[in-house]
Amino acid sequence: MEMDVIDWNHVLRLEGLQLCMEEVIQEVASSKNVRLECYANTSKTFLKEQPCDLPDNLKPESDNGGKVSFLEVHHADVVNTAWKYGGSQGSLRFVKRCLSHLPSFCLLDVYGNPISWMMMDQFCTIRNVYTLQKERGKGHSKHLVALFTHTLHHLGYPIYCHTDEGNIAAEKLFQSLKFTDIPFSPLWLRSIPLAKEK
Repeated sequence: MEMDVIDWNHVLRLEGLQLCMEEVIQEVASSKNVRLECYANTSKTFLKEQPCDLPDNLKPESDNGGKVSFLEVHHADVVNTAWKYGGSQGSLRFVKRCLSHLPSFCLLDVYGNPISWMMMDQFCTIRNVYTLQKERGKGHSKHLVALFTHTLHHLGYPIYCHTDEGNIAAEKLFQSLKFTDIPFSPLWLRSIPLAKEK
């Protein structure tokens, strides 16, 4: 590992690392007088190798004249409020960055408000698959995931997602679209310079 790539004088997070990297990073952090906090990621990872087995004509059962579109930055507040890990200014900035630079899809109601959506995060992971409570059970998420998967494939992105362990509805959704559950538990680390703890 190149020693001067990371500025160890600041608190920082390292996310999505393979578990086999922990020992090496611990050694480097120790040599830099940094304490590491390790977080196990308890999400499940689903991979879609080929989208060709997805139906092209999957349509939601909607009575509201929904229109497929892209999430825009002005939708960030809605996404951030509904997101399990959202609600803060930091998460709002994260959502805005993702919406500004990465693909997303949504289903808009007749007034132009998103009723179902998903976006991509900094790891090119399908993230924040969400449908408003009153719109659930109509196939919106399945429709959007199928469209998003085809689009990502054509753009050359890998097609995978993480679901919170125990989120049975999300697991069933991705399994119904023939995503494969793969054994991958990324490591998240937070480094804290010992000088900043005093």
